[in-house]
Amino acid sequence: LHPQQLCDLPSSVLAVAWEVHATASKRLANLASPPVSAEEALAVLLKVQMNAFNCGLFVKLSMLNHACFPNCRVFGAGERAGGSTSLHTEVVATRALLAGDELTISFCGAGNSAARRALLFRRQHLIPLVSSFALPAAATLEAFAPGVDDSVLSKDALAQIEDELDCAESKDRLEFATGGVSTSHTAAAAAAATTTLKDLQAKGARAA
Repeated sequence: LHPQQLCDLPSSVLAVAWEVHATASKRLANLASPPVSAEEALAVLLKVQMNAFNCGLFVKLSMLNHACFPNCRVFGAGERAGGSTSLHTEVVATRALLAGDELTISFCGAGNSAARRALLFRRQHLIPLVSSFALPAAATLEAFAPGVDDSVLSKDALAQIEDELDCAESKDRLEFATGGVSTSHTAAAAAAATTTLKDLQAKGARAA
C-alpha cells in the first residue's frame, strides 16, 4: 500500500503528515510491541488514511486511482441490483471500455460537488485534487459571456455554474450505473446555466 516508505512522499506532503499525525504517531509507537519508531508508526497511519474507503481497507480496491468522472463504480456486497450475491465488493464499468483503459473510481462520492470533492480528497490524501475538467470548463463558460468584466463577482458566478453542472453530471452517471437512463439532472442544470449566462450577457450589455 502507498506509501511503502515515507521517502515515497513529497517533502511538502510529509510535512503536513507530521503536522497532522505527530501526536498519534508517537503514541502508537509507544504502544507497539515490539517497539517501533515514530516514523514507522506514521507510515502505518498514512497507509490506512490514504487507502481506506468508508467501510474498511481493501488492498485490491486501493490499486484503483481516482477520477472526478470515473469509468467505474464500486458496489458493496449485495448492493447492486442483479449483481453478485457473494460477500465481495464489485467494481462495475459505467461505460464501454477499451482494452488497456485505466479503471478509475471516485474516492469522494459521485454525487458531491467539485468543491466538496476537492475538500474530501485533500483531507484524505494531503494534496490538492487536480481535475482536468475544472479550469477549462470555467474558461469555456466565461467565453460565452461577452461584455462581462473580469470582476470577482463574474468569476464566482461562472464557478457556481460549473459546480452545478459538474454535480448534475455526476448524479446522471450514478443513475445510469445503477440501471437508470435519466439525464434530467444535467438537462435541468444546463437550462439553469443558460439562463444565468443570458443574465450575465444582459448585465454586460447594459454596462457597455
